[in-house]
Order: sequence, then C-alpha cells, then structure tokens
Amino acid sequence: MDITVATNFVTSTLLISVACMIVAGCAILINNMIHRWWKPLSWSIVPQSIKDVISGNFEQPAKEVKEPVKQEPHIEHQENTVTQVRVKD
Repeated sequence: MDITVATNFVTSTLLISVACMIVAGCAILINNMIHRWWKPLSWSIVPQSIKDVISGNFEQPAKEVKEPVKQEPHIEHQENTVTQVRVKD
C-alpha cells in the first residue's frame, strides 16, 4: 500500500463519517420539528403483551395511596394494671 492509497482511504473514511453525522443530525432536526404532528411507530412484529412479559412490566399499575391519618396516642392510667396506650378512634 503506497502513501497515495493510504491517504485516499483515510480521506474517504473521514468524509463518509462526516456525511453520516450530517445525515443523522438532519434526521434528528426534522424529527424535532415535526414531532407534534405524527404518532410514534412500533417497529416490531412481537405483540406488546409479550414484550411486557419479557421485560417484567406485566403488573397492574399502582393505585393511588392516601395519606394515613395522623393520630396522637392516648395514655390511660388505671390502678393495679399496666399502663395501656391506645389510639383514639
């Protein structure tokens, strides 16, 4: 391999790499400009239910959890018994 073949190879490799980066950048730019007018496409022949089982996302969505009601403990004192702690209802 002489120097001219090596320089042609390096130059063409760099130009092809730069061209690929420009094409990818243009695709991303166009995608960002028109993203609100199209729906995402599914590029798979595997149904979503099988994908969920494979990825482990087959559980039902969590229900909303309500905040617990904070209650102050009420201490009752009685003679000849152990002190009992109860929560007021």
